Amino acid sequence: MLLNKNEAAEQISSLTNVSKAITPFASTNDFIEDYYIRVSKSDLIITPGSVQFRPQHFYRASNYSEAYLQLIENGDLSRSSYISSPDGEHEFGLTFVQPIPIDHAYSPLGSVVVPIKQSNINKIVKAIPDDMNAWSYILDKQSNVISSTNIRTSDVIKWANLSNGEEVRYLEDGTLLITLRSEKNDWIYAAGIPKSTIAAQAKPIKDITFIVVTITLLVGFIMSLQFSRKNSLPITSIVQKLDDYVGREMKTKNEYDSIISHVSYLLESHSKMQHSLSKQTPVLKDLFIKQLLQGGFIQEGNHLDFSLKDQHQGRVVVVSSSSTTDLLLEKTSNRHYEQFDDQLKCQLGSLYTFFHKTHSQNKLIYLILVDKDKHLKSFYEIETFLKEMNTVISIPSIQFGIGNRFETLSNVTQSYREAILALHYAQDQSSVVTFYDEISQSPTLYFYPYDVELKLFKQIKEGHAELAFKTIETVFRKNQEEKKLSPTMFEHFMLAMKGTIIRAVDSQMDDEKGKKIYTELLLLDIHAKRTNEIKDLFLSVVEHYSQWKKKNQADENHLLIKEIKQYVETHFYKSNLTSHLIATELGMQEKNMTILFKLVTGEKLIEYIEKVRIQKAEELLSQNLLTIDEIAEQVGYNSAHSFRRVFKRIHSITPMQFRDNMRP
Repeated sequence: MLLNKNEAAEQISSLTNVSKAITPFASTNDFIEDYYIRVSKSDLIITPGSVQFRPQHFYRASNYSEAYLQLIENGDLSRSSYISSPDGEHEFGLTFVQPIPIDHAYSPLGSVVVPIKQSNINKIVKAIPDDMNAWSYILDKQSNVISSTNIRTSDVIKWANLSNGEEVRYLEDGTLLITLRSEKNDWIYAAGIPKSTIAAQAKPIKDITFIVVTITLLVGFIMSLQFSRKNSLPITSIVQKLDDYVGREMKTKNEYDSIISHVSYLLESHSKMQHSLSKQTPVLKDLFIKQLLQGGFIQEGNHLDFSLKDQHQGRVVVVSSSSTTDLLLEKTSNRHYEQFDDQLKCQLGSLYTFFHKTHSQNKLIYLILVDKDKHLKSFYEIETFLKEMNTVISIPSIQFGIGNRFETLSNVTQSYREAILALHYAQDQSSVVTFYDEISQSPTLYFYPYDVELKLFKQIKEGHAELAFKTIETVFRKNQEEKKLSPTMFEHFMLAMKGTIIRAVDSQMDDEKGKKIYTELLLLDIHAKRTNEIKDLFLSVVEHYSQWKKKNQADENHLLIKEIKQYVETHFYKSNLTSHLIATELGMQEKNMTILFKLVTGEKLIEYIEKVRIQKAEELLSQNLLTIDEIAEQVGYNSAHSFRRVFKRIHSITPMQFRDNMRP
């Protein structure tokens, strides 16, 4: 190509600038320190810092062999490629050729040639220590040697011919040969480790393995003993508790035999106790039903709102004879009653799903359950049966009162009260069988329904004297003015109210006046007193009980408050001290406890806890022995910040200022 002087100068200047521009790259990496750019059309070679116009001179100066130079000269410059030395002895074991520009669609304008010295490649492979006497080599896909370490080229070709690619195998002399073929460029990487090196390296591994296994066994043995002891502690504890519970120590070989002996003993004791309880079941059943009839569970605040199972309803039947008070109780001495009772039990036992008999206050009480679908018919069958039985068996003046039906246990008491009212009506009207639902609206039956009785009971029990007075006055006025009661029926009413007041007061008053009026109420003869005198006695008992209860309640409240304060003063240092914790420890309800504390003391419980803590903190601050953080922890605060905030809110100064003021 012919260039004029100016064009030549301009081209030389451009090439020089390119040479200067690529110079810094040569110093960034040992692998590219010898790279150069070959320009195809002008047959120029640009190296870092110079421009070569005669490529042959450049190649000879670079010590390329003729065979290696022939590969580079005749190589395919249209794509990137690796060119390795054919004889394996050249300084440059590998040359990378990259056409430029990379995305050129036709013939390239030139190429970047990166000769990589075999010594640089060997540095990477030198990761295998020399003292291992190991060797390695790298072959390209034409089996040309790219790199070799500690091995001659002739030996490389020998081992390469014996290798089939990826494998691990021992050679005849015991050398371990490891061969790996690259999936990317199909090169072969191989390393050989002599037998002596493997044996030398294996001994430390063997020794370390022995030590590790021995230590592991010892640690495992110690841990097994520890876990065995830890897991045996619950067994030992159980055996000890069983010994304490049974009251004797079993002589056995080990803890497991002891547990078996204890369990056998407990099962035997349980069988004996179960047998004993089975004998007491009728007595317990009778006591439960008596308590149920008398409303004992409701009086204690335990409402039994359990529905009867399946489709069952029940009624209470009360039987009494006005001729004698002993006739119904001493059945063994009365042949006629025994016959009546046996036939009644036999007849009703076959008709009803549940049948229980008890007695109270010279009356027999039958608790009967029937099927809902047969309820109405069944109870009118009992009326016919009882009337027939009374004509067959000559028991003078026997009468029956039957209460309304009930479907829950809480209504058993009401049915019993209604049965008593029906019996009183039967006695007043000289009838044999009376159903409460037939006479409940009768003007000749006294007014004292179960809900009114229960309301009066609660008013007296809770000490609300004024409300109880109103209820008593209302019931008396209704029976005296609105009802047309016979003297006998009115006496029944006053007896019923007397029983309510006695159950509510229940001989709790322990003062002299209280004992006196309670005894007077117990011995009250309804027949010998006038109505106003009886009512005044009722009111007097209620009033005195209310006063006694308020005084007694105040004393109990002060004792509870004292107990709460003592607990706070003893456990103020606990950071988790709350009203919930105090209520749990003292067996109280948290809400009731906090309300009572506020009502009696005038301050909230949480405020009292803070006050006690701050008082204790003041004592510690005045002693000047602990830091603020230590004092905060000792008086129950999780952080000094919380302690300072509460202290300043109460005293309007910080703990440190308080301590400074306390100094003389």
